[in-house]
Amino acid sequence: MPFAEPATTLTDYLLALAAWGWGLRLVRTRHDAARLMGLAFLATGLAAAVGGSLHGFGPRWSDAERAAAWLATYAAIGLANLLLLGAAIRAFAPRAYELPLLGLCGFRFGVYLILLASHREFRYVVYDLGGTLLALVVLALLGRSTRAGAAAPWVLTGVAITFAGALVQRTGVRFHEHFNHNDLFHLVQVAGLFAFYRAGTVLAGCAPRRGPQDSGTVSR
Repeated sequence: MPFAEPATTLTDYLLALAAWGWGLRLVRTRHDAARLMGLAFLATGLAAAVGGSLHGFGPRWSDAERAAAWLATYAAIGLANLLLLGAAIRAFAPRAYELPLLGLCGFRFGVYLILLASHREFRYVVYDLGGTLLALVVLALLGRSTRAGAAAPWVLTGVAITFAGALVQRTGVRFHEHFNHNDLFHLVQVAGLFAFYRAGTVLAGCAPRRGPQDSGTVSR
């Protein structure tokens, strides 16, 4: 068999292709938040492509090569989370809070990378994803009254699907000899990415926020 884990490899590659396809569309838009979301998709695609290669071909690699590839995968996931949070902050947060929130996200990403480099444990990926999903829910709920509020339901849908997929992934259930929890997670995550992509297309149709006086809220 050419792949050590054929279904996991192929579903990871499918996730990568979906992420790259949607991401390239979003990065070509004129809205900052939509572009950041597109960059998050590109980072997600990188993580999926490297992760899929690890599952498929990793047994043939040296220990050092596998360790470096897993570190790159986890770092790309963290980068995707950072960019997705940046997109939500740019879309929904009042202008006065944007820079502090973005700075806090950047600090968190730096701590995440330090922890990964020191320990290389998957639990840090889980913590980072959990914090990201929670922050996205808060931002989307608070941003429902902003000019980008129409994107909030899609963000919440993406969070819900991603959370459901993560629960499936953590169960460790095996549905078939060649189809396990990782494979189902990848397919569920494609649906989650589509919801975030729809949020990005809504953001792309919004007028860019300009001027320090703009609080990001709809005038009453």
